[in-house]
Amino acid sequence: MTTPTVTKHYVDLEHGQLHVRLAGPDDGPALLLIHQVPSSSQMWEAVIPRFADRGHRVIAVDLPGYGMSDPMPTAPELEDYAAVLFAALDQLGVVRVAIVGHHTGSSVGVAMSVADPSRVTAVAVWGYAMVDPEHAAVLASEQPPVFDDTYVDDVADWWHRRKRWATPGNDGWVMARSLMEYVVAGHHRPDGHNAVGRADHRALLDAVTVPVLFLTGDREMLDADTRSAFEVAPPSVELYGFGDEGIDIADDIPERFAAVVHEFVAKAAAPVA
Repeated sequence: MTTPTVTKHYVDLEHGQLHVRLAGPDDGPALLLIHQVPSSSQMWEAVIPRFADRGHRVIAVDLPGYGMSDPMPTAPELEDYAAVLFAALDQLGVVRVAIVGHHTGSSVGVAMSVADPSRVTAVAVWGYAMVDPEHAAVLASEQPPVFDDTYVDDVADWWHRRKRWATPGNDGWVMARSLMEYVVAGHHRPDGHNAVGRADHRALLDAVTVPVLFLTGDREMLDADTRSAFEVAPPSVELYGFGDEGIDIADDIPERFAAVVHEFVAKAAAPVA
């Protein structure tokens, strides 16, 4: 594998600036990477060059309020995130795109495919949050951090909860990067989770018409929810299990992850014989 150059840019939009990482040939099939929250496009750092090496024009975004992107002026819904990303694609000259999402990014990707299926060739999602009402209510009501003497306890609690889901032996830099992203999100830390909790994921799934690939692993926190969603999904949805893998799939086995996703989106984009 070569090491394609990854460049960082800002796209000027109505709400402010959106930070993006770009890699791969300008004339390659566009591939939009949407992170989980509270994270950023940096979570894709191990797979961006692998997708670019396979000929994709890779566009990894920081959702509004995360990473280096400006927040939205009001509490966003999934449809608001989708509209912002379509506007960013317009600025980048991208008409049609395949999407790869992780957790909240998965929900945004599916929402994009429902909002304008003519622009989305396929969606590959790691973890689909069609959760029970109680879990949805927790996400919808998550509060922003309080920056007082209790903040260090808040961060420590997050560290211990996050570490339970990390892959033993491969959690050093991944944990440190995740911590930085958690802190940088600031007051907007719960925005994405709030939007996910308020959304009707069953209705979104029922409205899907483009090819969708559900990706999961035995240690993924949304494994059971993703598999349950697949049982009631329309025929255009497929399921792929990675076995003993979890939340840090893009860091743990980036080559296999990129290969599986590339094969799926390439098949979806191929002309019907």
